Amino acid sequence: MSFSEERNTFNRKLFLFFVLFLSDLFFVSGGDLKVKADFNPPVFFVGDTVDLIITISGVDSPEVKMPSELPSPDWLDIKNIKIKKDSDTVTVTVSFVSFAPGTRELPPLDLGNIKLRNIKIPTRSILREGVSGGQRIKGQLLIPGTRLGLAVILALSAAVPFFMIFLYKLVRKAYYGIIELIQNGRPSRRIKRLLRKLASELEKTDKTEWYSMLTEGLRAYLVHLTGNDCISLTTAEIASLTWFKTENGVGNNFIRVLEEGDMVKFAGKTVTAEDQRFILNLLGETVDKLEKNNDKS
Repeated sequence: MSFSEERNTFNRKLFLFFVLFLSDLFFVSGGDLKVKADFNPPVFFVGDTVDLIITISGVDSPEVKMPSELPSPDWLDIKNIKIKKDSDTVTVTVSFVSFAPGTRELPPLDLGNIKLRNIKIPTRSILREGVSGGQRIKGQLLIPGTRLGLAVILALSAAVPFFMIFLYKLVRKAYYGIIELIQNGRPSRRIKRLLRKLASELEKTDKTEWYSMLTEGLRAYLVHLTGNDCISLTTAEIASLTWFKTENGVGNNFIRVLEEGDMVKFAGKTVTAEDQRFILNLLGETVDKLEKNNDKS
């Protein structure tokens, strides 16, 4: 059966329904009345907003008033009730939304002298098969994966502060490392810069302090060369390191400078400016020679 044929059959049933039930639709106190009831739209489906229009006319139109409370069954939502009065006619419009397919009875409405009862509401459904009971309104459906997406976003939001702190420390460390590299360069550059400084301060600085700066700079340079803690080792312990036995005598010049410094600092040896220049030249030439050997290898 086509949809149009179904609709015609339904309309005929609806007309027969009104003929059968109109006589029992109202209980009115007093007077002969004419009653007409219509649905607008005449055919409606679950979820449609529908107006039930009841027209009452007669010689003695009854007094009609709004009900003190609207019924609220699970399957029906009565939006409002409007009452319009003319000289000999009363029009009652009941706006409602039905949430259940099938024919159900509207709860009685007390409108003063008129009691609406036994009103059947035939609600159709666009589904041919399905549940006939009233269904509660469901919440809005979420797109698949929405909950997972929200969970990931919340987790990332919580992790962002920790990531930013980690990134800040990493960038800060790299920044200061670059600054130190730019300022100091390679260990050979540091020792050469120290030698130039000591040469310019040769006549100005106390000799003990001058040799202290020289030996401290040389020890720091030897830490890089040998991989040992030459800062805290004695000169004799430094001389016994394996590195000094494999450098073909180059390391002996470093030991000579350290021994010269120990003699001045701790034994009070007297040295002249020429002695200091000789030590500077010896150390500078040794560093240059060692650097060239490293570049060749």
